[in-house]
This record gives sequence, C-alpha cells and structure tokens, in this order.
Amino acid sequence: MTVQQRARLGLGRTFQIPRIPGALSVLNNATLGAGSGCAPGLSKRLWGCRAGGKPSGPSVAEELLRGVGLGPAAHQKANRLEHAAQRFLEIARALALRPRFLLLDEPAGGLTETGIA
Repeated sequence: MTVQQRARLGLGRTFQIPRIPGALSVLNNATLGAGSGCAPGLSKRLWGCRAGGKPSGPSVAEELLRGVGLGPAAHQKANRLEHAAQRFLEIARALALRPRFLLLDEPAGGLTETGIA
C-alpha cells in the first residue's frame, strides 16, 4: 500500500528521526496531516480538506499544537525547533490525520528527561 492508502484507512505514524519540512512553519507542518483525504495539490493539503468533507486544517492543527505545547511556536520555521519539539510536532501532525491507529517509533528516543517532561 502507498502511504496515502494507509492514511485513508486510518493508520498514522511518526518516525524515529523527525521528518519535518524545515522551511515550513510549525503550523503548516502540523496542518499537513489534516489533508490526507484531499485531491493532489499542496494548497489543498495545507488548508483543510479532508475525506468525506469534514473540515480540518489550521484550526485543528492549532489545537493540536497547543496540546503538545507548541502553540506559541506556531508561526516560526520548523527548522528552528529543538529536537524534542520536532518530535512533538511530528506527533501533532500525525494526530491531525485523525487516525484510528497511531504508531509511534520510539517517541522518547534521543530525548533527555527535560525534553520528555
């Protein structure tokens, strides 16, 4: 299966080494997960279509960022985040998919106690 097919079935995942498009803002990175049901096109993926016409996009991503403690960093470039914050950003992006199952590849791997707390 392709990544898109797995996402449509409700399977989300994170990676051991964060795969964050650093040139995008933290908010845009989190919003990427919300567009998995969209037709091809970056603008649709970034700004909120979802399979079945369910609204998603920045408001959902902002809520998820607040939930993982990254709300204040929403408008900065993702490549400025520390490693621990990038891990939390990946979790927020995966949750934006609204998966039925979420696979976390060593979510605390490489983090200090401070980074985990």
